[in-house]
Amino acid sequence: MNLGKEVVCSIPLQGGKVYDITRDQADELQAKYPGIRVMMVLPKIVAWNERNASGRKTARGIKKHVEHWLGNAEHDALWRRENDEREKPRESRFR
Repeated sequence: MNLGKEVVCSIPLQGGKVYDITRDQADELQAKYPGIRVMMVLPKIVAWNERNASGRKTARGIKKHVEHWLGNAEHDALWRRENDEREKPRESRFR
């Protein structure tokens, strides 16, 4: 089996079809979104599409859906990291 063609997740689409994301595609997405763990976000995308049949995308729109979801996840992760840094107690200059 070619590992690059290994399917890592299948996202439900309108009409009962699925969109398979391969290991190679996941690696490409990880390179585009280094601030998150893509392999941890993909199951969330699958779960959302399983629960929201009326919001499922078409074969034409699924790539944009995935990219948008990953972009939001990366933005949220960056925001959390920045806010965590602000909330850390500062060391006193007066010791």
